Amino acid sequence: MIRDLTGILIGRDTSLRHALAAMNEGALGCLLMADDDQRFVRVVTDGDLRRAIMASDDLDQPLSGLSPVTPLTTSEDTSAATARQTMNRAKVLQLPVVNADGRPVGLFHLPSMDQPILLSAPHMGEEERQLVAEAFETNWIAPVGPHVDAFEDELADLVGMDGAVALSSGTAAIHLALRLLDVGPGDVVFCSSLTFVASCNPILYQGASPVFIDSEPESWNMSPGALSRALNDARAKGKPPKAVICVNIYGQSADYDAIGRICAEHDVPLIEDAAESLGATCGGKASGTFARFGIYSFNGNKIITTSGGGALVSNDQIGRAHV
Repeated sequence: MIRDLTGILIGRDTSLRHALAAMNEGALGCLLMADDDQRFVRVVTDGDLRRAIMASDDLDQPLSGLSPVTPLTTSEDTSAATARQTMNRAKVLQLPVVNADGRPVGLFHLPSMDQPILLSAPHMGEEERQLVAEAFETNWIAPVGPHVDAFEDELADLVGMDGAVALSSGTAAIHLALRLLDVGPGDVVFCSSLTFVASCNPILYQGASPVFIDSEPESWNMSPGALSRALNDARAKGKPPKAVICVNIYGQSADYDAIGRICAEHDVPLIEDAAESLGATCGGKASGTFARFGIYSFNGNKIITTSGGGALVSNDQIGRAHV
């Protein structure tokens, strides 16, 4: 509950001009109006002020001219859960709290109560600061250099793959994998249905067509059963996919024992989108290493971040020669 009402508590005679300034300063999208005895009168929303401006261009007019409303309030002993239910039921974003004398003493503000659950907030420590300073001190501005080379080697060692290539994004890593598989116009690529658009955009970059394979309920990852049926249907039609892109949703590995076996039976190369799962393992094997190509992202919301960037990992020596 917001108990400091300084700046958002106004009187009937407050001008529209001053109310606009207070609304901007308070940044809550509402003001609380009280009478001369400081008893609560009504909530003034940003919509109320917009309508007042549309009705008259006189910014010095008092707010007493606003249309009367029946105020919705609650008492000081109301819990946050009860206040949330009241606001949801009334479809309002604010619920003034008044004392026994009818004077406002607090405010439940629904947007302020809804704290976001962050997916993966970055943490920048002293070591990162030192490395950034080192880049400036050595005048290392080019997009590649000793740190990138070391990063690629360390990444490959970490996940147990023969090689890694740092790229501008995880999307670029998928794009490069498709190019190495010679995906082009007229081809079809199967892709997980529950994912970010970046997982399938590179298919379109290559002029190919994506076919989305549905999820299984346990992990929300690609369903091996749905994949098997889609591959059987494609083979019956004489149009097998050029590749399959399987995504590890929220860092949880898909069922690659089944998916890998199915792809091998149909001789279709598999790309593992492990953008969110660097560091995860399944059966003692690193995420991103179950397919012919694995990709990672280093965007700001990923396990580690370079503010952007991505990487392609593989044991495919032919692919590395192409890179």
